[in-house]
Amino acid sequence: MLFWYAFYNLDMHDHLTRRAHEAAELLAAHIDLIIVERKTSGEERDDVIGRLLKLQAAGVAGLDDLHIRTNVMGLLIALVPTVNKATVQALAQLIDRPPARAAARLAALEGDRQTVAAHIFEAMRFDPFSPVIFRRAVRDSVIAAGTWRQRTIRKGYMVLALNLAAMFDPVTVRWPNRFVAGRPWQLYMLWGFGRRMCFGAYINMAIIPAIVAPLLRQKDLRRAEGAAGQIDGGGSPFPAHFVVEFTPA
Repeated sequence: MLFWYAFYNLDMHDHLTRRAHEAAELLAAHIDLIIVERKTSGEERDDVIGRLLKLQAAGVAGLDDLHIRTNVMGLLIALVPTVNKATVQALAQLIDRPPARAAARLAALEGDRQTVAAHIFEAMRFDPFSPVIFRRAVRDSVIAAGTWRQRTIRKGYMVLALNLAAMFDPVTVRWPNRFVAGRPWQLYMLWGFGRRMCFGAYINMAIIPAIVAPLLRQKDLRRAEGAAGQIDGGGSPFPAHFVVEFTPA
């Protein structure tokens, strides 16, 4: 719900906004409780909160309880829905491209994780989980100052960053409409870019190929017939059902 609100609620539907705020309050309270319990009991765990509390105790700046809560909330909000959506959409793109699927399958069978990942990220270029990111300007701003692209954005205006279009820009992407695995990483704007790069990108770079690879190893991987073989969000932007089939070895 929280990721839906932050990245897909372009029309600012009141019911989504209300549910997102309710969910945020509950999640924040739950994390605050865990922090208090850990500190009170002295319990040490080698998990995310445990490591952040250890850094806090060591005097690392910017890690008071509020910042720990904010970081943990960010991880929880972003990790599950993005991995779910990106994995399913990448798999669907590979299934629909037999030559790419065959090359990815060979790499998976050989344990070549780098080549598997290259095929998955190229598949995601054709159907990224966030094709557009929207934000509203909180003050007058100038984009690309001093260049031919310079634009002034007035306070209150909506800004749309078209990740999908950027990854098909022929000025910077060679043969943009072709499926070419192994493109330079900087061409992929799947998790933002530059200072706004999501640090979850590095988590996703590891776990999404690990999730998809076992399926890629299967023989004759294909969509199920009919509606079952279509990505179904169940009324949300995130996949709830996507049935695939394969021939048992």
